[in-house]
Amino acid sequence: MSDHHKYQFRSLHRVVGVLLARMNSQRFPGKILSEIAGFQILELIVSRLRNSFGDSLRLVLATTRDSADDLLVNRASAIGLTVYRGSTNDVLLRAIEAAEYLNGTHLLRLNGDSPLVEPLLIRSGLESLDVEGIEVVTSRGQTNLPYGISTEICSIERLRLLHLASTDVEKEHIFDVVYRLTPERFVYRIGRDFPARPDLRLTVDSPTENTQISEMIHASKLNPITLSYWELLGS
Repeated sequence: MSDHHKYQFRSLHRVVGVLLARMNSQRFPGKILSEIAGFQILELIVSRLRNSFGDSLRLVLATTRDSADDLLVNRASAIGLTVYRGSTNDVLLRAIEAAEYLNGTHLLRLNGDSPLVEPLLIRSGLESLDVEGIEVVTSRGQTNLPYGISTEICSIERLRLLHLASTDVEKEHIFDVVYRLTPERFVYRIGRDFPARPDLRLTVDSPTENTQISEMIHASKLNPITLSYWELLGS
């Protein structure tokens, strides 16, 4: 995709895509640097977003200060990705600080186990931010969507306030407190009009799922950087 075809997000909001990842995953250590269809997951996520948004969407890797993540930091730096290192257990605080590091007003959550992040869904979310009074934009709960492509955006100001009221579990699962304490009138829900593919599971929690996604991409004969989930042949 040439530069002039990239989607340019223009708004008063400064949205930062915060990629949450670390090497010491309990179920699949090092999965962020594992390979899918010829790309490390880290590289694939970043490539898909850069291909669609260019420089109009700021990106940052939010990882920990643990020495185990030094390899991840080095790889991110090698592909030109900004890195923020923060708390290991307080993932919510780490995400907030990473977005603030790039002077963001809003945080777009990106998960290191979701290699086929869907730019068109993110675009829908970005455009929804200008709806008056909206603090949170989310596709969570849309049963037509595959597991593993959810889009969640929240204002940093609200996240800062919610962090004060979050439990230890909510500090690990960062949007749980958002849904618990945000009135529905401040939440804008997206994704219901996207193609229905509930048969797909596009998250990587094990080497087996890594292989399954790779095989789907290969069977579909699609470019991993530009494909959309509804173009995949099936799980």
